[in-house]
Amino acid sequence: MNSIEFEELAEESLVTFAEISDGAARKLVSGVTISTDSFASGNTLTGSKAYQNLDKITKENRDALTALKLEPSIARLVLEDEDGKSLVVYIARKSNLLLASGKQVASYGSAIGKLAELPVGEERNVTLNEKTQVLSLIEKTSFTPQVVDGEWESTNSQYRHIERGTFSIESLRSLLRGQGIDVDDELERMLELSAATGGIQSGISHQIRTAMGLRDQPVLDQFQGDIFRLPIDSQLIILGPPGTGKTTTLIKRLGQKIDLDNLDENELRIINSASKEGPHEVNWLMFTPSDLLKHYLKEAFNREQVPASDERIKTWNSYRSDMARNTLEILRSANGGRYVLRLEMNNLAEEMILDPRSLYEAFSSFHENRLRVQLKEGIDVALRCSAAANVPFVQQLQQMLFE
Repeated sequence: MNSIEFEELAEESLVTFAEISDGAARKLVSGVTISTDSFASGNTLTGSKAYQNLDKITKENRDALTALKLEPSIARLVLEDEDGKSLVVYIARKSNLLLASGKQVASYGSAIGKLAELPVGEERNVTLNEKTQVLSLIEKTSFTPQVVDGEWESTNSQYRHIERGTFSIESLRSLLRGQGIDVDDELERMLELSAATGGIQSGISHQIRTAMGLRDQPVLDQFQGDIFRLPIDSQLIILGPPGTGKTTTLIKRLGQKIDLDNLDENELRIINSASKEGPHEVNWLMFTPSDLLKHYLKEAFNREQVPASDERIKTWNSYRSDMARNTLEILRSANGGRYVLRLEMNNLAEEMILDPRSLYEAFSSFHENRLRVQLKEGIDVALRCSAAANVPFVQQLQQMLFE
């Protein structure tokens, strides 16, 4: 790929950043939200739930537009359909937006946003406007947009093309400095052109971490994407060493599953059946091993526009203590309880610490035997007290439980 093509990519991307950000800002200023005037006749006494839902929707709209204003896009995709027609789509972290220029902006959580996870050259069936079509990913550019000196910029962008390969772009804004170079001296022209395009490297350049925190990964890889988009009733365990993206994948999954627009009909039915357990968007809990990681988690949730209060993110130690005192009433408190927890005490024998399986097996066997004794006593009582006609039924139960 020559410098002219990189310049065109940089110019289009930066112009689109500005268009998306300005469009979101205009909607915020003009107050493009649903108001209570939408109801033909409002009754705040009998229709409080409707008004609360309306307030929640308008707040979500404002939050989404504010985030889009600050971070217009995380990726640019060039797709090709079965007829060879190209389509350019800009991917935003959470929102969609109609642009006057006709450029496409899609949410990462949407069906077309999933294409951002594919390696270039692969294809997927995508349903758009109730029509399923095969789209191939020809080109992908990832962004980290920011405003520098009043102008949009993206540093450390990554460009991938099915034929041209992979490149790292240090700065999109610096690429535009190469435009219009008209210098008579050949040596000076070459030096200026080199300075303008010197931020392009073949392959992926690795960045040095300068601060503590969870790594921001706006677009996951294909394997992680398949995990976080699994149906809402899926249960799984994610294992891996530190830094492999386990927590990031879980945060992405949570963000996608509380956004009802990204769920299919079966997932919506599951949510409706569980509505008695509380509002869906706060019907979750995440545990963290320490308060320090809890702080980093809240920052990561904020980037994904997922409200995460202290009620939703807890350390296991604090949660188990609260459960033991206030729910199970095992630990002593002002409301009752019998036992005092002493963390400094070691109540397990060394062999149990080295091999906890034996403890689990002994514990399980004890409860199973106790349950069997209780069931046997119950059957003996039933046999003595039942009428003659019921004896075969009780004997059948006895056979099922003990043979």
